[in-house]
Amino acid sequence: MLPRIISSLKYRKKLADYGIYYLFQKDFDIFNLKIGNKRIQVNIPESEKSILAYELYTILIDDCYGLAPLKNKISSVLDIGANVGLFSIASSYYFPEAVIHAYEPNSELKDFLDANCESIGANCFLEGIGIKDSFISLRKGKNSLHSTSCVDDTGTISCTSFMKAIQRLGDSVDLVKLDCEGIEWELFKDTKSWSKVKYLTMEYHLWADPGYSLEDLLDCMEKIGFACTYHNPDESGQWGIIHAKNKLI
Repeated sequence: MLPRIISSLKYRKKLADYGIYYLFQKDFDIFNLKIGNKRIQVNIPESEKSILAYELYTILIDDCYGLAPLKNKISSVLDIGANVGLFSIASSYYFPEAVIHAYEPNSELKDFLDANCESIGANCFLEGIGIKDSFISLRKGKNSLHSTSCVDDTGTISCTSFMKAIQRLGDSVDLVKLDCEGIEWELFKDTKSWSKVKYLTMEYHLWADPGYSLEDLLDCMEKIGFACTYHNPDESGQWGIIHAKNKLI
């Protein structure tokens, strides 16, 4: 009984850190948060409320991207595949002085991302990120979290090079977050840009490009000069979370 009580108290403490208080678990609103000294209302598409609630819970409460250990180490964040900006919101909590740039190519999420970035003082770009400047098209998935993009000369969505995105942050980045449904494989070819990055946290997607394996991903890490510090694969083996850092740190 005592371990359950301690666990419950820790859980409530974690929620209270974000200004969430409740009598019964079903009562709390995870989209109404306190970030620093400011209370914000997270803007989301109503049709995706349940899945984004789960996503926000995983990012904030479970800290799946491993932000807590990086406190006091991060002054710039590049959020690639921002969706509506949930990771950027978490970054603002953990790194209140950091400059945050969020990139998302899905125009249907623009108003939500704009509002959420404005609430935390982040900069948002309605663009994809690729190995070079180009245009892309978007393939919609079952929800906004599973859309994929591909280079398309006839596409209407701007894609900014990884290098340019880094340059916009002063030519170096403390933390890059990747959640771009398979585009990570192209980005890993740009070893020069990765030399300007200190930390990486990512959700990888083997299902988005069946030609790659987990071994390929770990090999990519070695080639860009990063050491994997944490790996949590999904039971399906098709996706997972990785935290890594530049070996020169």
